[in-house]
Amino acid sequence: MSVSPRGALQEFAQPLQAALLCVTPARFQSVSDADGTVEMLRLASATGVRLRRFDNTSGKPLPAIHFRIDHHISTMLTSTDGEVRRYRVVMLGYRYGILDQQQREIIAFHWHPNRRSQEQDSHLHVDSAIVNPDASDFSRSFSRFHIPTGHVPLARVVRILITEFDVEPNRQDWDAVLDRLLASA
Repeated sequence: MSVSPRGALQEFAQPLQAALLCVTPARFQSVSDADGTVEMLRLASATGVRLRRFDNTSGKPLPAIHFRIDHHISTMLTSTDGEVRRYRVVMLGYRYGILDQQQREIIAFHWHPNRRSQEQDSHLHVDSAIVNPDASDFSRSFSRFHIPTGHVPLARVVRILITEFDVEPNRQDWDAVLDRLLASA
């Protein structure tokens, strides 16, 4: 716990930033609500960051993808010891989006328990664009399905980007960094 709201935010953001640095040098920025009680950590660009991809077999470039991240958070006063106040950040929700080269969402991991939605638990959206429209009558509405996932840490999504979407790692020790972050989560 930190003795300042800003310090608590930095402590909370550090492992998230460490995971993100495995695929991009992009940095998080903090955005406060009008009343200053709820903040959001997001990437500087609303469209997310562009990630390079390579075919692991041939080494040839693949079309880039984009990655969007929003963490809804609140900084809370947890204790007061004399004149020393201690703060911590609580996560209120997240949205991770993996988008194609045209910035159409491929998949998205969501958890937004305090938002207006029927689904309060962590879930996955799979975009209808990747579902065969001739396969079933579900294809047009498939992106609205809330597929349960349980909590999905950012480090897990970064690992998926590298291992499943062929995103080029930004550092050689990405696997060890993500293992360490997931072990402490």
